[in-house]
Amino acid sequence: MIKVLQELTGNKITGEEGEADEEVDRLSDTHSSQLFLLNGKEFSPELCKQRILSLKIPYEPKNNSPEDHFLFISSLIPFRNENMVRAAGALLKFLDKSAIEIFQMEVIDGQVPVVDVNICTM
Repeated sequence: MIKVLQELTGNKITGEEGEADEEVDRLSDTHSSQLFLLNGKEFSPELCKQRILSLKIPYEPKNNSPEDHFLFISSLIPFRNENMVRAAGALLKFLDKSAIEIFQMEVIDGQVPVVDVNICTM
């Protein structure tokens, strides 16, 4: 499957350990996307929920109690939608681990800062 993805995209596929399995000739020099394969345990519902709950949004009222913080984050991300929680939590954990080396992003206290959360629906 990885070989097929590489051939279809013409891009580097990176495994969960961060090393490239194989790099296929790029279709063009301007095309620079990568596909990262993550281990299934990165999508654990409880761990993803914990990562989401650790978000510190700048416009959240200061000195919120833990209950108020939970309500605030719940107003941004519906915790009843398990797939959304898994996707958002795994993405945040991936960014935390890879922010500096891949995206040249700032990390504060081991976490990528999140400025806002917007839900997109189709």
